[in-house]
Amino acid sequence: MRSFLTTTAMVTSAALLSACATASTKDDPAKKALELWGDCVMKAISQMDDGKTDPLSLAYGISPRCGVQYNDYTQIMINENWTEGGQNAARQLAKDDELKLITSAILTYRSADAQGKQRLKDNPLSSAGKK
Repeated sequence: MRSFLTTTAMVTSAALLSACATASTKDDPAKKALELWGDCVMKAISQMDDGKTDPLSLAYGISPRCGVQYNDYTQIMINENWTEGGQNAARQLAKDDELKLITSAILTYRSADAQGKQRLKDNPLSSAGKK
């Protein structure tokens, strides 16, 4: 099972950087910003999800809690586009994809076993790639 952060990174990067490649170093500001946002989202899900609330409704509640981190990430991605048209397209994709990504994270969290949920609560980044 792929971790939430790995899946989110692939989906978000593909959507926001369809024609651009990102650096794979630890010093990559986009990667760091994405990880901070992913941590925030997973923490919020673990605190707010009752397992019954509609995932999209829950995503609307989580979005403002992690808005600063998501804005930091998207601003980095937008700035990687040189043209105004490219920046506008990246901005629109970021706006459209935020709730989809949070909803996907909620569903991933709900499908995790108890041990996986505990790892996500304790430290979302260190659980990436573990079973």
